[in-house]
Amino acid sequence: MTFIVNILSLGIPFSVALLIASLGEMFNQRSGIFNLGCEGMMAMGAFLGMLVPYTIGQGADVPGIYNYLGLLLASGVGALLGLFFGLVVVTFRAPQGIAGIGMQMFGCSATLSVVRRVFRASIPHRFLVSRRFPSSGHCSSTTTRWCMSRSFSFP
Repeated sequence: MTFIVNILSLGIPFSVALLIASLGEMFNQRSGIFNLGCEGMMAMGAFLGMLVPYTIGQGADVPGIYNYLGLLLASGVGALLGLFFGLVVVTFRAPQGIAGIGMQMFGCSATLSVVRRVFRASIPHRFLVSRRFPSSGHCSSTTTRWCMSRSFSFP
């Protein structure tokens, strides 16, 4: 019972950003646009929107105007990526689903690359595979990709 309560108490606050993106995607769907790249646009906009106050304040509190400047930059990046999506779909006549998936992959991977460059962080490429999951008895303690998919169990 506590596991379900923990999932709900952590899942609801963390899902707000995706709910806002899905609300925007719903309006896109109603207008006839099938853009699957809203998550990549959101990731890039969120990171660049955070980067402005972070670099100006160097991690400390900053005046509110810099937060609004970051919000303006995030909106501008989202608009530019949306314009790029429209260019690919309308001018080059790419299918909307394929272009959206490409936009999502581009946005998330470019954001991760910029995060690594800015913060000099070493995020392993396969960090999920290198984690240890509880074993159900048929796998060793060093989890392989096959073993990870079969040994993950909820406590």
